Amino acid sequence: MFSRRPLAVFALFAALRTFFALVTSTTHVPDETWQSVEVAHAIVFGFGYGTWEWRSGLRTYLYPLLYVPGFSMLKQLGWDEWGDLFVLLPRVLQGLISAVGDAFMHRFVVKYVIPWLPY
Repeated sequence: MFSRRPLAVFALFAALRTFFALVTSTTHVPDETWQSVEVAHAIVFGFGYGTWEWRSGLRTYLYPLLYVPGFSMLKQLGWDEWGDLFVLLPRVLQGLISAVGDAFMHRFVVKYVIPWLPY
């Protein structure tokens, strides 16, 4: 049950996270949108709303830059008319980032917790 193959563990978590990203329908937290997706959209398309934190230089572009390549790809392929892709792409990308954390947590549990469990 506890795989020692890190790539297989990551693939499992990535598949689960991607599946959940595609089928989950929840509301967006506005701050999440304004501090990441909206900023990346503005970088790629040249327009978008920037909150006061961005206008005053208090925020870093590091996190929104993760979405820029995907949004640029949508623009280059002419798929920027499909608004749902601008919702799904960040969800899937964030799911993959979370899968990395899941895989490391799995590794930690297998290495440090499982040996201490009474059987």
